Amino acid sequence: MAIDLLIKNIKLLQHNRLVEGCISVENGRIYYIGKETHQPSADVIIDGQGYVALPGAVDIHVHFRDPGRVHKEDFTTGSMAAVAGGVTTVIDMPNTNPHTNTLSHYKEKKEIGEKKAIVDFSLHAGVSEDEKKLQELLQSNIPSIKVYMPELDDPLSTLRYIYSLIVENNLNTKVVIHAEDPQIIAQEKAKLEQRKAKRDLLYHYLMRTPKAEVSAVESVIKLLRDYQATTHLCHISTRESTNLIRKAKQEKLPLTSECTPHHLLLSYPELMNLGPIAKCDPPLRTKDDTIAILESLKEHIIDIIASDHAPHTLEEKLKGEDDITKAPSGIVGVETLVPLALTLVHNGFLTLADVVERISTKPAQIFCLNHRKGALKKGLDADIMLVDLKKQWVIKGSKLHGKTKFTPFEGKTVYGKVMKTFIRGTLVYDNEKIIGKPGYGSFVYPYWIGEKHAY
Repeated sequence: MAIDLLIKNIKLLQHNRLVEGCISVENGRIYYIGKETHQPSADVIIDGQGYVALPGAVDIHVHFRDPGRVHKEDFTTGSMAAVAGGVTTVIDMPNTNPHTNTLSHYKEKKEIGEKKAIVDFSLHAGVSEDEKKLQELLQSNIPSIKVYMPELDDPLSTLRYIYSLIVENNLNTKVVIHAEDPQIIAQEKAKLEQRKAKRDLLYHYLMRTPKAEVSAVESVIKLLRDYQATTHLCHISTRESTNLIRKAKQEKLPLTSECTPHHLLLSYPELMNLGPIAKCDPPLRTKDDTIAILESLKEHIIDIIASDHAPHTLEEKLKGEDDITKAPSGIVGVETLVPLALTLVHNGFLTLADVVERISTKPAQIFCLNHRKGALKKGLDADIMLVDLKKQWVIKGSKLHGKTKFTPFEGKTVYGKVMKTFIRGTLVYDNEKIIGKPGYGSFVYPYWIGEKHAY
């Protein structure tokens, strides 16, 4: 018998130790993982050069801007950035044009991804103001729906309606929430305008006060006590929010959450120095908040790290130099997610096993993709990154593989570099070269849908 692929001379993470071994692949799935003994012949043999094999990262929070805003990014360029950073599966956010908030728009975007993506992917749906369309979307078995609270006049009423539909119809759809209270943001904005505050980054920081996030998180948790619908909170940024989430977990509420590398590693002082390119929602917070986020990540209070990859053009960002309200919010991050996480390992904040869990295993579990993704196990998709953990290098925006060539992590020294990336056993990235072709990526259904889906 000849298998499709054998990756030999690699190190595997087993029981928190690195051991020598190999991985063989058949029909895109892992056939064997372990010691290099008694392996059948293979059509393709790749020497892993002693690199560490880790499961491909699952980034559940990206904005690939396709369709409608492809001057910023599209499924192909976003995929290029992803695979260069060891990310093999993404879930794309709905704020495209048209907004992915109807079943027809969801199907259209899925088809675009299938034609253009290199990485495997899923989609978060968005909220439609038309209740009939929202109901149709939810009852079609979509995996997840994103609720962006700051855009809604009455976000809690919208959440109650969504939760009631999910509970009454026994749906598995996960509710994904950007938790900031629009009323508090509006109140703080009015105060700043009244005193004619300068519209700089401090203005944005004060307008989107931590109180807005904390109030929203608190409200969501109260709703969960009534509805018990699985919910995921995006980009947690404050110590107070982590304390609320800790208590919710003690109550066994069905709540998970994420943090971003920028909320982990950057704080308010850097924000003022970086200028508009560091504008994001929620804003970068204090050093005390970043410490709290890291502590919560170590304690499993915050479950995963996701990039919130949100590309814009430099021209769009620089409009905020004189008036920060004119710059769009968002930071690129899908390509730097893994190296920044591995640098936390190098610096002793997390173990390698911690990072694998936070960027691969747990995201796949939370979003019900673990029947195929998130781990190096027999029978799962052969989504693999080979990493040189000893490689020290400097992040440069000009070298990024997406359309955005700037980053708030410009000049940062990181430890650990992705050398090769495989998706379903196919080499898609090899030492700075993108090998994968647009259209290779496939839509990944959660395990509770399987082959019986409505879209």
